[in-house]
Amino acid sequence: MLHAEVVAIERTIPEPPNSSDKRIAVDPTVMAKAKSVVIELCRREFPNEPVFKHPADKIHPMSFAGRFLDDTGAPLYRIWHRFMCYADGWMYEQPYFALHPEQWRRKQSASA
Repeated sequence: MLHAEVVAIERTIPEPPNSSDKRIAVDPTVMAKAKSVVIELCRREFPNEPVFKHPADKIHPMSFAGRFLDDTGAPLYRIWHRFMCYADGWMYEQPYFALHPEQWRRKQSASA
């Protein structure tokens, strides 16, 4: 059942682009809603994990939540990685550029 729920959420937000030369515009409200649903699934699947007890908008994608989901091997990590690649309306190829969008812009201007 969890797998089907994750797949349904994955359909609502794009995958990260497959090239560091690209980024995809994503509606922030779509990402916030998807993240809230994923946090609710995390609370259901891991009711004793303190990191998921915080409000969804206060859980940073690069926080311990991501590490926890990666270590569990849960299918929720697949979609959590998308949250890690997202920042300020843009989906990047990798989390590094979501944390450092100026580096993405610098890379683009250097290759122009």
